[in-house]
Amino acid sequence: MNRTVKKTMKIAGITLGVILLLLLILPFAFQGKLAKLVKEEGNKMLNAQFDFRTLNISLLRNFPSASVSLEDFWLKGTGPFENDTLIQAGELTAAVNLFSLFGDGGYDISRIIVKDTRVHAIVLEDGRPNWDVMKPSPDAETPEDETAQETFRIKLQKLSVDNLSVVYDDRQGGVFADLSRLEADCSGDFGSDRTVVDLKMETPSLTCRTGGIPLLNKVSLEADMDVDADLAGGKFTLRENMLRLNAIQLNLDGWLAQTKQGMDMDLRLNTNEVGFKELLSLIPAIYAKDFQDLKTDGKVTLNAFARGSMEGNTKVPQFEVNLDVKDAMFRYPSLPAGVEKINISALVRNAGGPLDATEISVAPFDFVLAGNPFSLNATVKTPVSDPDFHLTARGKLDLGKVKEVYPLDDMQLNGLVQADLELGGRLSMVEKEQYEQMQAKGSLRLNQMKLVLKDMPPVDIQQSVFTFSPRYLQLSETTVNIGKNDLTLDSRFENYLGYALKGSTLKGTLNVSSNHLNLN
Repeated sequence: MNRTVKKTMKIAGITLGVILLLLLILPFAFQGKLAKLVKEEGNKMLNAQFDFRTLNISLLRNFPSASVSLEDFWLKGTGPFENDTLIQAGELTAAVNLFSLFGDGGYDISRIIVKDTRVHAIVLEDGRPNWDVMKPSPDAETPEDETAQETFRIKLQKLSVDNLSVVYDDRQGGVFADLSRLEADCSGDFGSDRTVVDLKMETPSLTCRTGGIPLLNKVSLEADMDVDADLAGGKFTLRENMLRLNAIQLNLDGWLAQTKQGMDMDLRLNTNEVGFKELLSLIPAIYAKDFQDLKTDGKVTLNAFARGSMEGNTKVPQFEVNLDVKDAMFRYPSLPAGVEKINISALVRNAGGPLDATEISVAPFDFVLAGNPFSLNATVKTPVSDPDFHLTARGKLDLGKVKEVYPLDDMQLNGLVQADLELGGRLSMVEKEQYEQMQAKGSLRLNQMKLVLKDMPPVDIQQSVFTFSPRYLQLSETTVNIGKNDLTLDSRFENYLGYALKGSTLKGTLNVSSNHLNLN
């Protein structure tokens, strides 16, 4: 009996050893085949430059599936995008059904892992995107074409993302987004017609701008969502979900559906838990400084929806984001003063149609900082084609009071800022030099301003006056001391509105004099 057990164990041990040896050796037999296949299929499908450093196969990493990994993968476009890298990935891994490697029927991919990846998506001013890298399909497919299409059968169960950064730069639509260091897990039965998708994602920094107006600035984002996905019909219905932007927790209701032209949607934002403190968390400087100890008060309402169709860059759905703040305040308990009488009414809306029909309004944005009132009003229309803007700023800010409402740490700040200015008109008026139709008047004055930063020479602006007119911006009466160095400035800048709104050429004269200037 003991001999039988020993013999059985010996056989089992040898068998296990052979299996492990095969698991270690077999991948090398397929690496060359798959590396060649990936490059051949890529060249067939892509009108782009792409390559990778190595292709590795492991039978143990995601056993019983085989892991196929591309390391140091990159993809570039051609023509105007030949110097722009669309995708650069440290590692792309696919878990492939082991038995699908032993035949010509294709490879079943159940899991995809993306690590240390950067994506830079660009839309040029003429509307050409850098991700349009697929070669056009032939008009009529032959049976051989159908066989080629079956080379990769995607039966995806899970997508894992580790350290993904994405930049979206739409130069035609004036939309910019920057997402950094995204971590995400997405699971579901993507090989079926219908499934529930479980999505968890988190990024420490999300920035969004439209028409040059910042909507989100380095905001921390977290999402935990269950989506009822009709994959056959291309419709996705939101079930239980949670979104967090810094300290603001939100919920989304509604659905999205794919169409031939783009996407239909009906989405509504639910923000019952938002208070003024949560709203302040969207300001990076405040969120980073003793945010938990911040005392706030005031009434806040935030509503948003998007309803209708999106068709590329030509049409957006009807949408509206409406923020209203009444009689709010905030104060750090360790400091003697706060910011009071904060009233904000901000609206971003589009009736549905071109992105250029978007209207942005911030009227008013009022506050009192340590006893100094300040008021700002701004509106922008047709932000893409011909920005139609109006801005007023009036009030006084005693910079020496800032340390009484906000912890400055190693910074010293003093001085008085007085604003009384009004700007308005269209960018086209500037370009056509129709200055008589523009509104540009008033001034911005700085007096006795002093800035002291750690390891930097002190900056002392005795006085400076910016005078605004439709034709030019005049900088006069300006004396600046940087350490022991002194500068006196007298300048006139033409086309400053065109430069600020659309980046056109700034013209003018700059006169600088100095009694002592140490270039070291």
